[in-house]
Amino acid sequence: MKNDNLQEIKNVLSTINKKNITTREELELNQVLYASTFYCLEKYINHYVLVSKTHKNNKKETVSGNLDKIRFITENSSYEREDVEMAALIKVIENLDKVFSKPLNAQPWYIHTICSNLVNDYLRKLDLGMVWLDAEITEYTDSSDKSSTYGEMMPDDTYNGESRFIEKETIKELTAQLNAKKAKQLNKKQNEIFFAIKHLSAKPAEVFANLSVHLNMKNKEFTNLLIERGAVEACEYILQEISKQFEISKIDELIKANSVSDKLFKVDSENPTLIADQISKLRNRGKNRLKTYNEKNFQIEPKNK
Repeated sequence: MKNDNLQEIKNVLSTINKKNITTREELELNQVLYASTFYCLEKYINHYVLVSKTHKNNKKETVSGNLDKIRFITENSSYEREDVEMAALIKVIENLDKVFSKPLNAQPWYIHTICSNLVNDYLRKLDLGMVWLDAEITEYTDSSDKSSTYGEMMPDDTYNGESRFIEKETIKELTAQLNAKKAKQLNKKQNEIFFAIKHLSAKPAEVFANLSVHLNMKNKEFTNLLIERGAVEACEYILQEISKQFEISKIDELIKANSVSDKLFKVDSENPTLIADQISKLRNRGKNRLKTYNEKNFQIEPKNK
């Protein structure tokens, strides 16, 4: 799972690079890609960078991971982990121009450095006994000064509360947009699955061959699954994964795993080549059969609620 987050950020950064996007301003012009970038950044930062563990480096020296550092910060200040995560995300977004200026293969690690430096900044404030910029001031030297935090009293832009507020609101808006997009994509996938089950029900082997495609299951992977578990158990596994990934409950009421047999997938041949060839044929037959129906006239509400 952790490596998945790393791969996702690599993929989105590669897409940005291929589109010759070199600044945050250019990225914002593509709202779909901007939202996807934000989503991948959030996962990469929160579930990869900020959970790095204490380890030994090449010199056998102990290096503290961000996980332990953040735990120390939260135990010795009023800050929560979510505060550090939000600050790291904003910091990266503010520095996207610098990220894009680096070689593509170095960009994820530059993001890692930005976040780790931020965590170290938090630690330095604690070690040096420095006050937090949003710490409340209990006494004023000037009664006319109505500022309530040290950050608000600073005259320059070292702490710009307004820009941080705007960044947070932008992140909230992007999150809402992304969630709406994901919900739409999920509903589309659900309809495609229901459509396939409805029109291929007379050919259950073709149904499961089609469902395996929705799981991005390679031909070889499906072949190995059939050999290891047999047709019925393999298809039960596919139903479980479809139900979990696409939030479709009681899918086994629409199609039964025991409606297939080893013979339909040529598992009884015990020949991986024949089984793989049969899977390809089933997938192609099902795909061509579905083309004969008018998908636009088939809309069904998901049955997972």
